[in-house]
Amino acid sequence: MATTLHDYRIETSVESVPAGKVTFAIENTGATEHEMVVIQTDVEIADMAVEGHETNEEAPGMNPIGEVEDVQPGESTELVLTLEPGRYVLLCNLPKHFERGMATEFQVT
Repeated sequence: MATTLHDYRIETSVESVPAGKVTFAIENTGATEHEMVVIQTDVEIADMAVEGHETNEEAPGMNPIGEVEDVQPGESTELVLTLEPGRYVLLCNLPKHFERGMATEFQVT
């Protein structure tokens, strides 16, 4: 799944993927460093707990699956995860990035 990190949003090439092995091809097109955290959750993005300008990844209903840190501007990387069916959120959890809208959701069927 192609995944682009912008200043300050995350864009994916598809809205759903089949369960199993998923490869995120991540590219940071922004001017600042970003990260991408994959969380399985039924919590709506607007309802996610924020503490100290970061999302609380350990809050009730949040199940962090994996992440890539320190993706520098212009850098590309991959993250390979095995995902079960459900709703997932991708977010950047660097201070204030989530608050600026850097999150999106997708389904695993």
